[in-house]
Amino acid sequence: MCSIGHALDCNLPRVIMDSSTSVCKMSEEEDFEQNLSLNYGNPPELSITIPELSDLSQMEAPWESVKIPTDVLLVTAKDCEFLSCYAFLRNGCRSYNRGLGIVYFGDMGDVKDKVNVSLLRCSEGAAGPGAALSKVKTAIPILQPKALFCVGFCGGLSYEKVKLGDVVISAKLTTYAHKKVMNDREQHRGIITPVSRDFADLIRHAADGWKAPLANPEENSKIEVHRDAEILSGPELVNSEWRREELLERYREAIAIEMEGEGVFAAAHDLKMEWVVIKGISDYADGSKSKTQAWRPFASVMAASVVDNILKVPGLLKDWQHYKGVFNHKQEGVSKLGVLLIVSAIVVLLLAIALGYSFSLTNLKQNKPTDEFHKDEAKVDSSADPAIPLHKDEAKGSRTPNEDPLTTLLTSITGGSPGQVNFKGRTIAYRAHGRVHSFDEPWVYDVTAWDIESRIKVKVKHYKESEEAIQDAVKEVIKKLEAQGILQD
Repeated sequence: MCSIGHALDCNLPRVIMDSSTSVCKMSEEEDFEQNLSLNYGNPPELSITIPELSDLSQMEAPWESVKIPTDVLLVTAKDCEFLSCYAFLRNGCRSYNRGLGIVYFGDMGDVKDKVNVSLLRCSEGAAGPGAALSKVKTAIPILQPKALFCVGFCGGLSYEKVKLGDVVISAKLTTYAHKKVMNDREQHRGIITPVSRDFADLIRHAADGWKAPLANPEENSKIEVHRDAEILSGPELVNSEWRREELLERYREAIAIEMEGEGVFAAAHDLKMEWVVIKGISDYADGSKSKTQAWRPFASVMAASVVDNILKVPGLLKDWQHYKGVFNHKQEGVSKLGVLLIVSAIVVLLLAIALGYSFSLTNLKQNKPTDEFHKDEAKVDSSADPAIPLHKDEAKGSRTPNEDPLTTLLTSITGGSPGQVNFKGRTIAYRAHGRVHSFDEPWVYDVTAWDIESRIKVKVKHYKESEEAIQDAVKEVIKKLEAQGILQD
């Protein structure tokens, strides 16, 4: 007999009705009828107890006291998925955040090398309000995890490749619902994406030392962990034999189908977060879901136990980075010294502002005339452009230059005090200031210059040297004055 698995291996298109294809199709129909008539029965007895909602911890913790950043974020949709993960959570407590709602906190993995875990529920599916995409995008910046797991139950696509209760891990996740619809055909435009980088190595060993939490240890060998699975993810709750066959025809390597992974992947991709989908097989998406409901909590427990087994590896997440924002992930190669320099520059800038304020107070106390647009040490170099002479003797409110090295340093960083130049009887004032720009160009200068009488103003940006910025800004003001006929050659 040629079963559905063999039909796919034979790679025979369904539109070709030769004798071998007919035999294969008859076999598929027989398999389907056999599965519909089959009494799936109850799953094996578990060695752990799945808690009821009423059993959940009543220990409340203020949000300010919970451990953030967390190490791992577990995302579930259905109650049985959430409760199955909660069964493996130690020292559980719950807290409330307005953006996330109720979040449960605890630890999993090895007792001596515990992993801090956050557990939350989302709505079913990927894209709806409160569903996986929006929930994960909200949760990651708040909880700042190192890794993201989507855990629960799913439907199997192949009668031969997976059994009820098996666990599938998304070595590849395929979004199947996206398509371009034309007059004569449809062009499917789904995305096939491998699991994130660090998880790709980790999931190869997901079943190492794993034993299914079953009351009868002899049944452990019946439950399999598929570590190289292709999982389909989309908006459909598939419970139809014809749709299952249609998807299998198009995605011949896929062995499972679920609804939340697409949203988890999209959010994690945008936020540069490590992610994986781990789910247990609870049905075959063939119209028999009503006969297999007892397998949903069982499949969810199997998936949660695999997650717990992964987290038992000593020092597993030690070198993984907590989420610190997309910008930080883009700059993974930036050294701590570079960050320190940026912080130091900001501190120096604040000191410079304070110092400038101190100078202003001193001038006021001494009853000296001050003018924020005048100083005796203008930064424009007259030798750089003979057309812009400096008349230092005309500066008002001048003060004795301070030769203190700290003051000189602060002045060079901030761009100096406001100043002025005289050109053909016009007084052009300017003000320069420094700012943090990027890791490649940590500090740059912007200058605003204006003609005091006409108020014609120009601003130039992004200069490495304040003197060069001042020179160009003054030149631009002069050009505007000439263009408007205010200055004559």
